Amino acid sequence: MKKLFTSFLFLTLISFALFSQASQAWQTEVSFPDWITNTNFSANNSLAFQFFHGQGKIELEVSNECKSFSLYINDNRVSTKKFKSGGTYTVDISKFTTDGRNFLQVSDIKPADLKNAVRVRIPYPEVLEGSLKKSGLSRDSFSLIDKIICADIKNGFTSAQLAVIKDSRLVYQNVWGNATNETLYDLASVSKMFTAAYAVQFLVTQGLLSVDTKLVDIFGEDFSEQTISVDFAGKEPIPLEKIKDWKKNLTVRDVLCHSAGFSAGYPYFNDNYDLEKNEFNVAENKNALFSGNDGSEETREYTLQQIFRTPLIYEPGTKLVYSDIDFMILCFVVERVSGERLDVFLKKNFWEPLNLERITFNPLENGFSKSDCAPTDLTGNSYMGELSFTGCRTDMIQGEVHDGNAFYAMGGISGHAGLFASATDLARLASIMLTGGYKEHRFFSRNVIDLFTSPQSIKDADYGFGWWRGGEMQNVRNFGSLCSSRAFGHNGFTGTVVFVEPEENLVIVYLTNKINTSMPAPEALNNQFEGNFYQSANLGFVPQIILLGLNRDVSKSQWKSLVSGMAEDARRKAEKEAGADKNDVRWKAYQALESVLNQF
Repeated sequence: MKKLFTSFLFLTLISFALFSQASQAWQTEVSFPDWITNTNFSANNSLAFQFFHGQGKIELEVSNECKSFSLYINDNRVSTKKFKSGGTYTVDISKFTTDGRNFLQVSDIKPADLKNAVRVRIPYPEVLEGSLKKSGLSRDSFSLIDKIICADIKNGFTSAQLAVIKDSRLVYQNVWGNATNETLYDLASVSKMFTAAYAVQFLVTQGLLSVDTKLVDIFGEDFSEQTISVDFAGKEPIPLEKIKDWKKNLTVRDVLCHSAGFSAGYPYFNDNYDLEKNEFNVAENKNALFSGNDGSEETREYTLQQIFRTPLIYEPGTKLVYSDIDFMILCFVVERVSGERLDVFLKKNFWEPLNLERITFNPLENGFSKSDCAPTDLTGNSYMGELSFTGCRTDMIQGEVHDGNAFYAMGGISGHAGLFASATDLARLASIMLTGGYKEHRFFSRNVIDLFTSPQSIKDADYGFGWWRGGEMQNVRNFGSLCSSRAFGHNGFTGTVVFVEPEENLVIVYLTNKINTSMPAPEALNNQFEGNFYQSANLGFVPQIILLGLNRDVSKSQWKSLVSGMAEDARRKAEKEAGADKNDVRWKAYQALESVLNQF
């Protein structure tokens, strides 16, 4: 088994090195005629590509034997008189391109019996500066969003950023509270998609990894054989040998889909945790899977060993249990396959090609200061003093990842949490899920994008390979109720969401630091913060209002009626949960919406 694992890793690293030297840069690179088939004659002369209005250049290489040919972009004929035999030319097609699918035709090639007469190279679109005026997005939508967030901040909410890309143009960015458009936010679980998932999508596109690769073929037999036996309180024990057999057959697909059998999470960093009782602060029964909490490389590597020891709690493939452990594993998968630490891999393959300067792990170690970052938890990871373990942070967190496993056990670099970014840079990064690439950089094939964003099953149609999906209005809290079933994205614990609507070429990134507020009942250890009760913290309200105004002339009375309904819902919630205590944050959230209603 060890020889098999060593051979797998050696061949993978060779393949990765070779590919890194000769990566395909084009959206399409083909030669006409007969570029795809010689049976469907109508297909031989044309193809589709993705671009957006007002941008686009293609490269043509004319063979020495080719005397003439015709070129069409959509229904426009492009003059080819200046294209001489043996020449290579860059052709500006920006006045012919439209948003989304475009069509290219090369035909009438002379002499007629030539092969490889004209080679066409088409790059990917880029994100340009734009405006709401020509986007189809309603200015009134953004005015209402602005009013709601401003009202919440006046009533105690923290801060927010918003960036919107429509048809490959950055049409809107704004910020509220004590932040700027360049402030970095702790993305929490949004990190999952733009670290581990992006890296795996890249490796699968390059043919360097299969989603059906078994984890034991990457990590070796220790991944299953070191598993320990634990009798969880209130659960029927699962025989250790059965768990080991399950783990032997786990694949990359299983952990991507959160169906691998792991629990939702485990505090590898907490030395005062009773695994069997699922209780904190049990000093007499130390954490059986404790890996360390100093954030060192040694602790990070030992955390992987403790994941090897971690038992499964259900049979893989029988259910979907959202799990941080799954994406911690994917982090190590990427590092084993690529031979690079996750942050190095992402910087080289994504951040630098896209010229992203405000995205990073560990901001304070990478040129940023605390003032560059939105603060998160007021009392560290201590639940306002209710929780204690060795090394526990008790002061406000700013510039360090909030998540315990990411900070203490993984040194700030993980596949489940740890990424910081501004909304604008994250929107640019997310936009490649619509195209697969950027200018002359190819990241994902269309097939890989389709695979990762397709429903796992009819039962779990709201979930793809890591990506949450719109489904049949199954992610209303984060996506709203107006998106298509194909919409996808992810949210994060700190108050962050990325929303991608492929049917509208739309990317929305909305970031808040809603947990930078007090906890109403810290003794419950229930992760509830006062910031959660504001409308601004209910992330789906942003895509909901934007989509409501998309290509529609919504009347002022309709907007007012909408806010009236929102305020009434907030009032009922305050009455039910806060009663007569008018100082409760639920009443403040209601008052904020009432103040917006009074502005109509």
